[in-house]
Amino acid sequence: MIILIISCGSKKEKKDQALSKKPEKLLIGKKMLMIIPEENFNETEFSTVKTTMEEQGALLKVASRISALNIKGMEGMWVTSDLSWERISIDDWDVIILIGGSGTTKHFEDKNLHKLLNDAHEKKKWIAAICLSPMILAQAGILIGKQATCFPSIAENLKEMGVKVSNHKVEIDNDAKIITGNGPKAALLFSFKIVEMISGKKSEQARENE
Repeated sequence: MIILIISCGSKKEKKDQALSKKPEKLLIGKKMLMIIPEENFNETEFSTVKTTMEEQGALLKVASRISALNIKGMEGMWVTSDLSWERISIDDWDVIILIGGSGTTKHFEDKNLHKLLNDAHEKKKWIAAICLSPMILAQAGILIGKQATCFPSIAENLKEMGVKVSNHKVEIDNDAKIITGNGPKAALLFSFKIVEMISGKKSEQARENE
């Protein structure tokens, strides 16, 4: 009887230790800039990416064309931008993430945003774009000739511009340091792939969502 009591106590202690062990945060110290349109951003993509990055310990700020702008999403969610992408030094950031939504089309040809992205690309920063926002990368010239995915409505346009478009949920170009996702249904996988690429560590959550 004594042996059984000791054994059960030992198992309980191991169980308690397992439950109390917190998962490692993989992005502590990383600074991430999330780009969203001035209106009609995709809330699913925004919330999924923001929550995932912050849960992993990253510092994340939201940028739009104008700072301190109250921005309404496609389904009524309100967000206030922290920064203007027209006044950002890319040296201050490790990663740029572009969120999609119908409002993204307004910024396809934004030269100031293109300059920011080209500066990031030249300095070998990771750039991630989801949904319609890969078109901004293509218009900036940094997605031409590269493998990427996107929202289906712009796939043919990207192909005509010389982008190698796939129908995968997420595409990663390690040499160019570009991650693309095809829309809100891929937002979680897209998020965990960002975590993997920045941390250099494999993510179980990424494999579960592939």
